[in-house]
Amino acid sequence: MRRKKITVSTVSIGADSDPKLLSDIAARGGGKFYLVRNPRAVPRIFQREARRVSRPLVRELAPAVSPGRVLEHEIVRGVGEKAPPLSGFVMTTLKESSLVEVVLRSPVPSDAESSTILATWTYGLGKAVAFTTDAGARWADAWTEWEDYDRFFTQMIRWSMRPTGDTGNFTISTEVEDGVARVVVDALDKDDEFLDLPAIGGAAVRPDLGSTALDFRQVAPGRYVAEFAADSPGSYLLIVNPGAGLGTLRTGLNVGYSDEFRDRETNRTLLESIAGLQAKGGAEGEVVSDVAGVELTGAEAAERIATAEAYDPYRRDLAPAVATQPVWPLMVLAASCVFVADVFIRRVQLSLAWVGPLLAAARRRVFGGEAVGPRAETMERLRSRKAEVRQTATAAGGSRFEAPPTGGASPLDELGKPAASELKKPAGEKRVIAEEVKPQEEGYTSRLLKAKRDALKDRDTKDK
Repeated sequence: MRRKKITVSTVSIGADSDPKLLSDIAARGGGKFYLVRNPRAVPRIFQREARRVSRPLVRELAPAVSPGRVLEHEIVRGVGEKAPPLSGFVMTTLKESSLVEVVLRSPVPSDAESSTILATWTYGLGKAVAFTTDAGARWADAWTEWEDYDRFFTQMIRWSMRPTGDTGNFTISTEVEDGVARVVVDALDKDDEFLDLPAIGGAAVRPDLGSTALDFRQVAPGRYVAEFAADSPGSYLLIVNPGAGLGTLRTGLNVGYSDEFRDRETNRTLLESIAGLQAKGGAEGEVVSDVAGVELTGAEAAERIATAEAYDPYRRDLAPAVATQPVWPLMVLAASCVFVADVFIRRVQLSLAWVGPLLAAARRRVFGGEAVGPRAETMERLRSRKAEVRQTATAAGGSRFEAPPTGGASPLDELGKPAASELKKPAGEKRVIAEEVKPQEEGYTSRLLKAKRDALKDRDTKDK
């Protein structure tokens, strides 16, 4: 908001005056320029300007009127829709800025530009509030009895003050591409949860001190993006207002000059130092621009065109470069491969028995035919083993065992008892029993028959 100021207006009369100069004076003074062809029009022009300048800056209202709400703002949140009447206010003019927001406006006068009662403005790094009437001493005496009087002024003061306490976790990133700046705001609360900011806004202060509004849009949970034109090189001041109860975020953006304005001079010092290095077995190098006249202009450059065309920048009189490289890493690698192969051959046994069936299966799949199963050798081995057991039993048990006709105890009962002949032998005499050599293939049946024969022999000896 700004108050009325005195403007400078100019009038051009006659042929000797300089209309352009007078127009510039009027433009610098915020006035108007009049090009008058008839001197009689000059009094009317002065009367019009005098009436405009002498207009009073205070507007008294009789009868008093209630201001109307133009915008839903944090200052009037929870306040009644109809405010008490006012009997006067200071006439002001709105600044030409998109950041100025009109909250309350008087219906009188009809000129909306000069009837503002309450307006807010995000200015620079802070906030500004303009309340064009008083607090109840003269024009707003009815407001002191208003039930929302305290709440209205308390919210207005709190809105303009810097917030305190936890304001959340915000991250701002900027980027410039093709003359368009992009501002990205990531908003989280103290619990690292996404914030929903319906009233987020901001402004960008350009290098020429003008301002551009930032219109944020939500593209993801907790992420808000705004874009604005940044085609002028310089520093931009970005001010982001997340909303009620949250602090103002401030950051900067630098836009550099175009690439054609960069200084791309030749670094002759570096080139000369490189050319001054002496090669092994040859002379020092030369700077091509000095020999061929690349940096010359005019007639002198034209004289060296032939020299430049004939100049060969490549030197072929130097010895070939030889580089050596140690061979032990390759030897270590080869030895490691041989060691692994040796351990694999010694410890791992590979069978190629699966190759034949695989080739047979592939041949059947390609040429067709029925699968030939493996020979059933199990039954043949069983028959041969059975025949061997039968032959062994026949050879070992040639005489058939017959039980004695007389009754009595079974020979098997006498197996664990010693023979009578052994009890009657003297102590110094040793009984030598020649054991028959058992055949290697003696079976269980032959051993049982032999035990029975020994029992019968012991029995006969006892009877005698």
